[in-house]
Amino acid sequence: MSYARAIYLYGGDGMEYIPLDQHHVLKVVAGTQEDVWQGEVILLASGQREGTMLGTKLFQVPEQTNRELLCGMAQQALQAYREG
Repeated sequence: MSYARAIYLYGGDGMEYIPLDQHHVLKVVAGTQEDVWQGEVILLASGQREGTMLGTKLFQVPEQTNRELLCGMAQQALQAYREG
């Protein structure tokens, strides 16, 4: 089981955050359609682990049909981002 699929966090702002690694989370954003999931990869501020999940938005994740696919796409995109 991957790290992202093991833990779900809910920030003080009522949004759902899924940890991707120690410094990045996937912020799940409601889709425009019922079966569409959208999200943003966020670089957390130093020491940020709870609350409003303050950080810097790195990029938006392409729409997916479920949460699992959204997490997988976010992890792939983050890996590609790191590799330049």
